[in-house]
Amino acid sequence: MVAEWKEFLWDVPEERVALWGHCQTLFIRYSYPALQAGLFFLKHAEAVEKDLPARELHEMLLLSLQWLSGMITQSNPVYPLHLLREIETRVWLLAVESEAQVKSEGEISLAGSSQNHLTGNISDIIDRTASIITKMDNHINSMKNRTVEKYDCRDILHRNQALDSSSSAVAIGSSKTKRRAKGYLPSRKPLVDLVDKSPEPEDGSNPPNLRNDVQLQDENLKIEISFSKWEERVGPRELERAVLSLLEFGQISAAKQLQQKLSPGQMPSEFILVDTALKLAAMSTPTSEIPIAILDEELISVIQSYTPIDQHLIYPLQVLENLATVFIECSGRGLCKRIIAVVKAANVLGLSFPEAFGKQPIELLQLLSLKAQESFEEAHLLVQTHVMPAASIAQILAESFLKGLLAAHRGGYMDSQKEEGPAPLLWRFSDFLKWAELCPSEPEIGHALMRLVITGQEIPLACEVELLILSHHFYKSSACLDGVDVLVALAATRVEAYVSEGDFACLARLITGVGNFHALNFILGILIENGQLDLLLQKYSTAADTNTGTAEAVRGFRMAVLTSLKHFNPYDLDAFAMLLCWSHEQSKLPCSGLNAMTETRMKISWNRCAISLKLLKFTHQLMLATKHAGLVPRLLLSRFKYAFRILNGSTYLKPMLGEL
Repeated sequence: MVAEWKEFLWDVPEERVALWGHCQTLFIRYSYPALQAGLFFLKHAEAVEKDLPARELHEMLLLSLQWLSGMITQSNPVYPLHLLREIETRVWLLAVESEAQVKSEGEISLAGSSQNHLTGNISDIIDRTASIITKMDNHINSMKNRTVEKYDCRDILHRNQALDSSSSAVAIGSSKTKRRAKGYLPSRKPLVDLVDKSPEPEDGSNPPNLRNDVQLQDENLKIEISFSKWEERVGPRELERAVLSLLEFGQISAAKQLQQKLSPGQMPSEFILVDTALKLAAMSTPTSEIPIAILDEELISVIQSYTPIDQHLIYPLQVLENLATVFIECSGRGLCKRIIAVVKAANVLGLSFPEAFGKQPIELLQLLSLKAQESFEEAHLLVQTHVMPAASIAQILAESFLKGLLAAHRGGYMDSQKEEGPAPLLWRFSDFLKWAELCPSEPEIGHALMRLVITGQEIPLACEVELLILSHHFYKSSACLDGVDVLVALAATRVEAYVSEGDFACLARLITGVGNFHALNFILGILIENGQLDLLLQKYSTAADTNTGTAEAVRGFRMAVLTSLKHFNPYDLDAFAMLLCWSHEQSKLPCSGLNAMTETRMKISWNRCAISLKLLKFTHQLMLATKHAGLVPRLLLSRFKYAFRILNGSTYLKPMLGEL
């Protein structure tokens, strides 16, 4: 089966993962011998080591380790204990390497094998490995204790039988003095043999067809068994690298356990530094000043060996930052930096360090986002030192922004982005754009904002519009065209609700905030048909002032409105005149984002328009004087015919007539 799989589907990672999972299922279903199953995964991992990624290789060795330790069959270990420890070291090295690869890709969950009857639903690779190895150690220890108990019981039974035999021999000795009693001495065989040959525990946990260890050993003698070469690759350097890598990822207990198992006589200095950092973090307060007298001698000696103390007071946070430079890169420095980030976050949130350190980083970020205007630096450091999924960061930012919007809506701060508003919540556009830099994926921010609208929550229309505008901003900046299409389709379905409630201000805010006048031209038509051109121009002016719109954007908006006017209200002279006046005012406003050259061009265009209107006025006077239209050149008349209608029928151009 494996050969056929390699021939056809080996290049597909998902199919390889499915292959090992299928083999695992078959081994359990048919009660395959533990030693053969473990060697199967071990040998295949060795054969394809160079072709598989670290995460997949880690899964295969982890399965092998569980089989060889007897954890799956609930039996005694079927592999030498020292070789199990060496495979365990290799598993830890692969776990650290896999974790680094996964986090560099922005993923946290395991692919393929994250769900089975042994692993549960643990997403983090190192945490999952630590959980399985802890269960394995507990299983090995329980089997040893059970074997020792059985050995003691048999020893007592043998002694009782010996005493009974000797007493019966004494009673019979008077008649048969030549007959000697046969005593039963306890077995002198080593404990390893007892572990290997002890019968299976009768607790009903074994599969029904599981053979005992004696039969397995007899069968395994008939086949050629060669130990794997994994143990040859695990030396002192690999052990130190595995221990320090676990320390780097914050697995302090797992690192100490691995060091104690394989090299109990040595203890790296990094463990002492980490313990010191944790003690200092627990003492850290917002005032960051504690007397030396309250420190124990061991802590003082460690601090003095790395950072000199000249005063009677120390600043724990400052000492922590100095200790972070003592660690070697990838050997505990990352953990120390994460401790510093948690200390700073705890000080802002008013939490104790143990309470903050016990929370997930994403939970701390969520709490910090509720104090957005006071905690950006702490949140930035937290995201830099901890790895969090981009989708989770985006969801937290979107939910915090919605809470701020709802508070601003209730307080009446929605129309002004410059007032203080519901501090310290996150509700301003500028603040959200600043916090959005914490998320490495802009499309995820757009998805999170859109998800709040799509989920069907009862959100006020004004807040819904702001979410849609921000979502479009991140879709556009990241060139996520699918997101833009979904947003436009959603806006088309929501327009009816806005119109039914008569909330044209939100519609005007939506079209001017998004700025996609081509895709949302139906909103322009609705506003113009309902006589909301003045509101539309006002909203665009506000949006241009806030977002410093470019000249191209202003020109595109003016052309879109002009096209909609010609299509829906071609005879509304006041509307055309209003747009002409607005364009003239925009050309005079330096805050509209127009540069000097564009501003000059617009002034020249306006002067040309003024000259044309003067010529039109002269033509009109000439026509009235001669009372004969044939004397006026037809070309000149057709050129200014439309402007003449606006001039005669509009009240908005009356102030300009004096200038002309």
